[in-house]
Amino acid sequence: MMNLTISGKQNIEFYLLMVGLGAAEAYKYKQISLGVFESLHYDLSMIVLIDEYQLSKDLREIVFQGMGMEDIVDAAEWFEDFDWESHLRDAIDYLELDCISRLMEPSYHTCINDFTLFDVPNTDSVDHLYISFVSHHSFEQIMMIFMLGYTVFLIELGEYCTDAFDTFKRNYLTNLRAINRGESEVLSEVLELFDSYDNENDFLSNKRQQLWLRKISIDLRGHFFRLKESSMNYRSEKGLVYYRRPKETILN
Repeated sequence: MMNLTISGKQNIEFYLLMVGLGAAEAYKYKQISLGVFESLHYDLSMIVLIDEYQLSKDLREIVFQGMGMEDIVDAAEWFEDFDWESHLRDAIDYLELDCISRLMEPSYHTCINDFTLFDVPNTDSVDHLYISFVSHHSFEQIMMIFMLGYTVFLIELGEYCTDAFDTFKRNYLTNLRAINRGESEVLSEVLELFDSYDNENDFLSNKRQQLWLRKISIDLRGHFFRLKESSMNYRSEKGLVYYRRPKETILN
């Protein structure tokens, strides 16, 4: 069983937005089903978590937006001429833009530099989110969803991408590799994708980096296509559990 801790409301929101963005990206390209998309982030139990931690109203609204995808899909059964696929695509694009614009707000700038999923809580003065993964398999899947969301975010940063990408590799990927010695071949391949880019100092380096990140996002999405839907059900004890305190369940 793998366990992670995120400390501070801003960092908790940052993490949840990244997972929400990664889930939206994977669903948009039909790499995960609607059920998996909802169980990852867009579920009433996430609203309970947001209310419990008194997180931002914007994050709450984003979750409600994602929950509305089911209504669009269901409408196809009721209205024969309803172009639900284009409506769904627009709704997901809108959802992604909301996640990205929220992540770019000044209040999250420190998260880009300091965020870590592998915090060791040493004070009760801030909120802590404890995440318990029942299996190593579910841990790797969620980490890849998070990385997919972060990759989409980095692409959108444009000219500011380089420093943020270096920080992401240093603060997140290095630590992930260190604690995840038993990583699968799939996760190992994903980590190598990020390491394989050489940021040479030339005037096109930023553009090349964005192109490379786009390739990484395609490869990341492809990994989910090969997974069985039953192995990505996070609405039960088979997936992950969030805690307010080490033994207090908030969401499963």
